[in-house]
Amino acid sequence: MTLITIFITLALRRTGSLAFPIGMHAAFDFAFIYVFSGMNGGEFAVGRLLNAEFPGPNWLTGGRLGPEASWLMFVVAIGAVILLHFAYRQAKWPLPANGQ
Repeated sequence: MTLITIFITLALRRTGSLAFPIGMHAAFDFAFIYVFSGMNGGEFAVGRLLNAEFPGPNWLTGGRLGPEASWLMFVVAIGAVILLHFAYRQAKWPLPANGQ
């Protein structure tokens, strides 16, 4: 969760808009919960597109908490922070104060 918070904070600072981090979080949740039928909080979503199963150890699959609780999310979150860092090099928020 901490790495996702770092990603959202960096996205806000670098893009200057809340739309990008909100959209990324919504797209991530939609893909995992409804498209790939991952569990969120130990429950499946109603009306999911696929009926995928994630066999394997809990550290890799997230167990009953779903893919967001897996150790693989560390790799995904760190990759997202690195990609965002190189895609948006300059901070656009907060705006510098007048006179400085």
